[in-house]
Amino acid sequence: MAGNHDERPELHRDLLDHEPTEEPVIGSWDLDGLRLIALDTSVPGWHHGDLDDAQLAWLADQLASPAPLGTILTMHHPPLPSHLPLFDILELRHQDRLAATIAGTDVRGILAGHLHYSTHGMFAGVEVSVAAATCYTMDLARPATRVNGMDAGQSFHLVHVYDDTITHSVVPVVEAETADYFDDAWHERMSDLGPQERLEAFSRKPPRTPRG
Repeated sequence: MAGNHDERPELHRDLLDHEPTEEPVIGSWDLDGLRLIALDTSVPGWHHGDLDDAQLAWLADQLASPAPLGTILTMHHPPLPSHLPLFDILELRHQDRLAATIAGTDVRGILAGHLHYSTHGMFAGVEVSVAAATCYTMDLARPATRVNGMDAGQSFHLVHVYDDTITHSVVPVVEAETADYFDDAWHERMSDLGPQERLEAFSRKPPRTPRG
């Protein structure tokens, strides 16, 4: 997806092997019945986001026929407010038009970024999940007016789409020591057990020792 630091002509030329153009970088893919739609919220020459009439009309045409497993929208600028003062300068403009376009459709979720911190919310009845960043992130432990970038907490989201829900898991990209408890031998041992045996082997707590 095109972000606010990207340039459309270069994306078309170098990423997609198309003729350079200022046209939005968009697409729709059928993933075994799940439709994935990439929108281009970038605005040439600006850092805020927007969707013009032509792109919203294209989206409405895509959503006119439901997909067997529903639709996931992806975009750089999230249609969510930020608690950081004045960050509305950089947000997605005209969100009401996007809300009207997806109302009553099969859109199940929206994936976005841009904020450099992870957050979740609802937009037009649809869950929005915002991934942080793999470069710098925002130190939200500071007071809202003092929030600044930090070289820590870099991550991306691992998204799993199930029949009745979607999960979003934060995956750190920083180097860290990892325990090796759940190794191949453990998985093999647990796989050989039935559901009740697995419950007994792993879920049951050891007896509590009474205090004297």
